[in-house]
Amino acid sequence: MNSGQIMVVCIVALVMAAKTIEAIAGSHHKKKHFKRSDASNAKRDEILMKMNEQLDRITSRLAALETIVTSEDRELQREFRDLRSDASTVRKSVDAERN
Repeated sequence: MNSGQIMVVCIVALVMAAKTIEAIAGSHHKKKHFKRSDASNAKRDEILMKMNEQLDRITSRLAALETIVTSEDRELQREFRDLRSDASTVRKSVDAERN
């Protein structure tokens, strides 16, 4: 073998060694990643539980607000009607003063 062929064999050997080391390191990294994902899954589940509890509270508050609005709907309509009539009365008096 001449020196060129020896150089090619050395380069191929180095590349193969590097790929082997990378594969071994990658498998260890994946194992650690799975352990982290279990922890992150637990964290995610905890966050989801808190969000569901908050959603339940908001839903119950919304139901209470709906009850208030619907029971006082007629009173609110009456108040709006009164405000409209007051506004039209004020407009009429302003128009009368201008003339």
